[in-house]
Amino acid sequence: MPVIFTGIRIAFISTLVAATLASYIGAGGLGTYIVNGINSLSIDMQLLGVIPIFFMTVAADAILRVCEKVLIPHRGLQNVTKLYGEKPAVWELSLEIEDGKTCVLLGKSGCGKSTTLRMINRLIAPTSGTICVDGKDINDYSAETLRRGIGYVVQGIGLFPYMTVEKNIGVVPQLLKWPKEKIRARVEELLDMVGLDVDQYIHKYPAELSGGEAQRVGVARALAADPPIILMDEPFGAVDPINRMNLQNEFLKIQKRLHKTIVFVTHDIEEAVRMGDKIAVMEQGVLQNYDLPERIVAGPHQEFIQEFLGADYVLKLLSRFLVSECTVPLDDTANQSGGASIPQTSTLQKALSRMISDSLNRLNVIDENGSLVGQIYLDDITKIMKQGRVAQ
Repeated sequence: MPVIFTGIRIAFISTLVAATLASYIGAGGLGTYIVNGINSLSIDMQLLGVIPIFFMTVAADAILRVCEKVLIPHRGLQNVTKLYGEKPAVWELSLEIEDGKTCVLLGKSGCGKSTTLRMINRLIAPTSGTICVDGKDINDYSAETLRRGIGYVVQGIGLFPYMTVEKNIGVVPQLLKWPKEKIRARVEELLDMVGLDVDQYIHKYPAELSGGEAQRVGVARALAADPPIILMDEPFGAVDPINRMNLQNEFLKIQKRLHKTIVFVTHDIEEAVRMGDKIAVMEQGVLQNYDLPERIVAGPHQEFIQEFLGADYVLKLLSRFLVSECTVPLDDTANQSGGASIPQTSTLQKALSRMISDSLNRLNVIDENGSLVGQIYLDDITKIMKQGRVAQ
């Protein structure tokens, strides 16, 4: 499809150019103005021919580019189906995945989200439909080339047990024949990025790592060759809640810095809300809705969506926002010497929980040094719960 549209666009523009050239040999058309203008040295007549042809060419090219963009996803799936016998694991799935954003596939076990992820890097072949990466059908890549351009993080971590942390992270760069010095520098950079001390961890083996540490190494390995796309299949599901929250926070910081295109699988609604720019809710292989977290409850299949997300979804939505986003300057009544406070890096969900448990309508906000930087009010959190977003 992309090749067809490119061919049409080139053919159309070539036709306009040919029509102009034809006028030079007496075939008429707008090019006649150009020819007569040149012969008479009349700039006005030349412009009468050049300007319409120029705008016709630009307009035609723009229209065809828009059609190509609308009909062909730059990165995404079109009518993708996967059948096992007569049973559909995924049915007619279409998703446009935006560059530099995180698309979360959310649903119960067996809904088709992991199958979808594995079809993207051709670990599983779809029965029908098209999957595009960079505007190109994945079947137009060799499997090896495709997978080397996609990072992959799984719940089981998947580190090679007899390789050190350095060797595990450097697997793909080594396959790409990077120089040893470049690989070492990249490993050190990534260990620092995921919050692991280089000297302490670089020579360790997977058996010497905790679950959270191993998962960080897994994320570093997925980023090693700097792929534009990262696939993450329940990446933080095997660690305890505290480490899970820390890993989520670290990864959000990394994503804010790197802007990778991420497809993230989870069955955890709160994790989906925190991690996703857009959420695709799936059920029995069928897409129920695909939208921003604050709008996911609207649209089709509302009854199922609302039942699945739960009545407390609006509270989960507060985990997307930080206290710093709603902090207002200190007023004259603020307690400068003490009182209830909360770090500005905490979520609004935690702020609300603290206010309810302590029967407060506001909290002092502190920075990483413990200094007061402002306050947050219950009324402001309530507004966000109603609007689903922070006022700009």
